[in-house]
Amino acid sequence: MLSNSTAIMLGMGILELNLQKLKAFGVYVIGVRRSGNKLSNYADETHTFHELEHIIHRADIIAMALPSSPQTRNLMSGDMISKIKKVLFL
Repeated sequence: MLSNSTAIMLGMGILELNLQKLKAFGVYVIGVRRSGNKLSNYADETHTFHELEHIIHRADIIAMALPSSPQTRNLMSGDMISKIKKVLFL
């Protein structure tokens, strides 16, 4: 089921081990971090928080592990969530 899907990972630091696992299942991984710097060997692309609204529609999976800060509060708006292919809250 995961193969050929796209995951957007918000806050890649703590999710690094999960990126490796997703890649093993054939998932295309898009990392989103404040700086946009690609610091992971497992992310296929890396973008900034400001670019999120332009790539969110590509997501089959979204994982978020972010600290509460002025940059991360309200990062995901209702409009952005509506652009996701299928929303599943766990």
